[in-house]
Amino acid sequence: QSGVELTFDSRFLTHEGFRLSMPLACAFTGESERAQLVARPLAFLDQARGDLRNAYDVEAGRETKLSQKITGKDMLSRMGVIEQMPEPFRYPFPYYVRTDHSNQSLKCTSSRKGEGPTLAHVFIPDGHVALRWLRHVNGMCGKEYELLSRDIAHLWQNEWTSLDEKVRRRLEVWSHFQDGEQFRYFIHDADIPKKDEGLAGVVLTDRRLIYKKFHRQGDVEYGTNAQLIIRPDGTMAGLRVKTEDGTFKCARFHFEDLQKLMDAAKDLGFGIDVTQ
Repeated sequence: QSGVELTFDSRFLTHEGFRLSMPLACAFTGESERAQLVARPLAFLDQARGDLRNAYDVEAGRETKLSQKITGKDMLSRMGVIEQMPEPFRYPFPYYVRTDHSNQSLKCTSSRKGEGPTLAHVFIPDGHVALRWLRHVNGMCGKEYELLSRDIAHLWQNEWTSLDEKVRRRLEVWSHFQDGEQFRYFIHDADIPKKDEGLAGVVLTDRRLIYKKFHRQGDVEYGTNAQLIIRPDGTMAGLRVKTEDGTFKCARFHFEDLQKLMDAAKDLGFGIDVTQ
């Protein structure tokens, strides 16, 4: 699994402000819609006393729904201290997951060399959430932020290199990537045979949604008022894009790609209309 491991002096866990520094976004997907998120504490199992065997043992009973009125202090108060943990790991540090990822937990470990401080290590699957967390704590001016920014770009580049070379060459023909534009996802058009993958479909970058459907192709930039219209039909779903210039058919795709498309589209700021 790709992601970013961030390390800090565990003594920071005694500071309430630091424990409220995690970005309000799902650590696995980057989803930031408050109504879809729950908060739960980081679980450093290698520090646990007693019978703790998995993160759920720590999170159970401490998971907190994010109502509109709840404050950070309220959240920490509801979570209480983690009795099975020693200082300073007993103080809850909330992170956020989307409700449909509630069966997943962040990997948290600790280490110590010689007489130095005990270090805490937290693995964040979504690189952009990790980058935002670093920005909250250290700001944007440090060397660490610059290096991590480059690493995050490299993680996304791996999404591109993981595609078959023939598919990449086909996408380059009609996607016309701009200078500095970063590839995010490709969704194959189910109306096209698998052997012709890459000749049509939907490409999502950090700037645009690009589509090709038979003779029609185009793109929609981030920040416009475009809306994605998704119509599920059995194991398939149809995608249309509604803009000021009209509504255009973009692709049909397998239902298994629906969540990936919706997550990426929300990250880019598109409105989504899904009708069952």
